[in-house]
This record gives sequence, structure tokens and C-alpha cells, in this order.
Amino acid sequence: MSHLRLAAPLRAGHMLRALGTSARRGARPVLIGALVLGATVMGTRDAHADAGNVAVTATSVAKFTFSISVGALAFGAALDPAGGGAVAPVVSYVDPADSGAYYVNNGTPATFAVVVTIKSNKAYTGNVAAPAGQTGTSGQPLASLKWKLGDITDYVTANGATAFTVATDASAFTAASTCSSGTALAKGNCVFNYDYALNVLWTQDPGTFIATVTYTGTQS
Repeated sequence: MSHLRLAAPLRAGHMLRALGTSARRGARPVLIGALVLGATVMGTRDAHADAGNVAVTATSVAKFTFSISVGALAFGAALDPAGGGAVAPVVSYVDPADSGAYYVNNGTPATFAVVVTIKSNKAYTGNVAAPAGQTGTSGQPLASLKWKLGDITDYVTANGATAFTVATDASAFTAASTCSSGTALAKGNCVFNYDYALNVLWTQDPGTFIATVTYTGTQS
């Protein structure tokens, strides 16, 4: 157990005598000297610091997505100027002057006939048109079909909506219903909610109303 006594401090003279005594008793003083030397070397090591660089590169690309919620829209098969024949989600609003009625799709509040979603990381343009006009058998002109951003909730709102035209109309995209980022026609993610209204008048021949509406979005 002689090595335990090394934990107590010894004066220089005592250390020499201890070493001599240990040598006479068959102990291993060389081991003690090795421990002391090791402590001295650890305490005098030089400190080192290194540095390195990391080069980071990346390239982003233009991205544009354009989606429409539906590919076909039906107003019904038994519409009349008195507002009859409307089946949910289509509702009808009769003219107070009794000239006819507007049929609105979609008549459920906060639910829309057509939803266009545009995502773009660059500015863009958009428009809508019905380039082929009205190709059905009824006496209704293309202007009988109208659109509005947001809900159509009554006859006055329906009558004040924007009529579809053969020519392109950019006003359909000047404002968005909501944008989770950015703004309409600029970089971002925007949704355009439209309700449609179809006017059926007493002065028009009955028959089918057919029109193809085309929405177009183009990234700058």
C-alpha cells in the first residue's frame, strides 16, 4: 500500500529519503518518477486551431402551376323564366320586374362554381374568354352567362356580374379571393373563386345553352 502514501505532499528531503527507503524495501520508485513526468508533459502541450471553408451553390428555376377545380358545369335540364327547375347547388333569383330569372351556380354560400389556383415564383398575367360563343339551340346570347369573383347572393348581384365575351377579359384576375403568399398577378400562391349566373328570359326561345369558357394564365 505504499503508493497510497504518495497522495500526501512530501518535502524534497523527505522525498529523497522516501525514495531511498522504498528502494531498500523493494518498491518501484521508477514508477513514481514516470507519473510525475507525465503530468509535466500534459501541462506544457501547445494548443492548435484549424479553419476550413465550405462553398455552397444552388440554382432555382421558374415554376408556374395553373389549376381549375372543374372541367364541366351544369345548371340543370328544366330551367324556365319563372325560376323553376333549379336543383341544388343551383339556385334561382327572379327579376322583381318579372322579365325572367337568373340561375346561380354555386348557390351555396362560400362554395363556388369554379376555383382557379395559381402558384408562381414570377409575375404572371391571366384572362378568361368564351371564344366560340354560345353554340346551343336556345335564343340566349353568350352575354346571358355571367361571372363574379365571390358569392352571388341575389338578383341584383347576379344582374351586376360580368358577362362572358368572345374576347379575352383580364379583369377576372386583377384581384384574388385569397393568397396564402404574395398577391394576384405577382409572385405567390393565390386562389380565385367564381360564381356563375345564367339569365333565362321570357323573350328568349327555349333550348340548350352551350359555351366553353377558357381561363388562361401566363408567367412573365
